[in-house]
Amino acid sequence: CDERWPASLDDLDHADRPVALWAYGHTDALAPGLAILGRAGLDVPAFEAATDLARRMAPNGIATVMSDGFDLAVQKPAIGAGGRVVAVATCGLARLTPSLRPGATALVKAGGCLVAPWPMAHGPFEHDEREAALVAAALAGAVVGAGVEADAPEARAVAWAAEKRPTFALASGPEGIPVRDAATIAEALAL
Repeated sequence: CDERWPASLDDLDHADRPVALWAYGHTDALAPGLAILGRAGLDVPAFEAATDLARRMAPNGIATVMSDGFDLAVQKPAIGAGGRVVAVATCGLARLTPSLRPGATALVKAGGCLVAPWPMAHGPFEHDEREAALVAAALAGAVVGAGVEADAPEARAVAWAAEKRPTFALASGPEGIPVRDAATIAEALAL
């Protein structure tokens, strides 16, 4: 195993743990303090809370899933505040869609890293978003679900994190996950 292998991935159940991690960018960013998981389409207050939290927590590093637009909402303010972003791709790195490539390039130029737990030519497949969210949660020291609904791909990752890491929800979240505002989460984590 490479010395840059994020030991936090070993917290995953053996069946969920990636065998390898393909990376593009700065692998020293692979110890983010916070994973922010969500989907595009949040209502305005939840969206603003997610971007506010990304700015506040940027110095500790942010992990997110590179998928549907929510990733850019978190990445841009984090990078703008000097943070380093780790984005987990929902497919092999050679399969990134053209729409995701500018965001991937920007985060690498800002000192971040794009990773995938699959070989370069993998997918995308329907289950990949769930698995990418789980990897993002495992990479981080704490997890926040931004309006994560029970049937969303991120729900399993948030539920897993609730047993392993400090875990919160912005706006709404699965039962048993404390819902807090960005300032309260940032204060509680003070990573």
